[in-house]
Amino acid sequence: MKKRMTLLVWFILLCPLVYLAIIWSRLPPTLPMHFNLQGEVDRYGTKTEFMGFVLFLTALNIGVYYLVINAHRLGPNKKYANENRSVIAKLAVGISIFLCAITLYSMFSIHTLKNGITAFGGKFAFVTVGLLYCLIGNYMYNIKPNSMVGIRIPSTLNSEYNWKRTHRFAAKIWFVGGLLMALLCLVLPYSQAFVAFVIFTALLTIVPVLFSLVLKNHNHLN
Repeated sequence: MKKRMTLLVWFILLCPLVYLAIIWSRLPPTLPMHFNLQGEVDRYGTKTEFMGFVLFLTALNIGVYYLVINAHRLGPNKKYANENRSVIAKLAVGISIFLCAITLYSMFSIHTLKNGITAFGGKFAFVTVGLLYCLIGNYMYNIKPNSMVGIRIPSTLNSEYNWKRTHRFAAKIWFVGGLLMALLCLVLPYSQAFVAFVIFTALLTIVPVLFSLVLKNHNHLN
């Protein structure tokens, strides 16, 4: 079972390279390599640059996967390493799937670009990241204290109670916030979707931290 899962993960990680090999002979000499806030092309590059872009994203995905899947072994806090192992492994696979989807969509958009504008106005990445936040929120509830994955600030790392309360709170807002972000980015114009993406990302990062700090101060007062 473990061997099959490993093969599946590597298939996911290498999908962009397989797709690149399939479309390589049909690619034009120049390709769109950058888009403005309206989702329109504002810079073109060569096929070699496009290949470098795909190789970089593939290498990044592989690196992220191995970093996440080994997170329970890293850092000084290994008290719950065994309990975290299964949750973190599932999270690593989920993150790899989402990163692969973003890479494949970016390649597909560049390859099939029509009229200078990508499908969905280039918003697919924002929608996908929103769904990724949902996935992380779904697993965040079960992540126990560690030094690599989760909301790792002094108030959570120094108190198991604070860690548990903060991650239970964060799990809810990441799941709901990620879903709302995905829906908004899907229906809004590209420039407004970008603003929504930035705002939601900032809120999902800052609010759990503030919750943890308030909880810490409240406990000190009591």
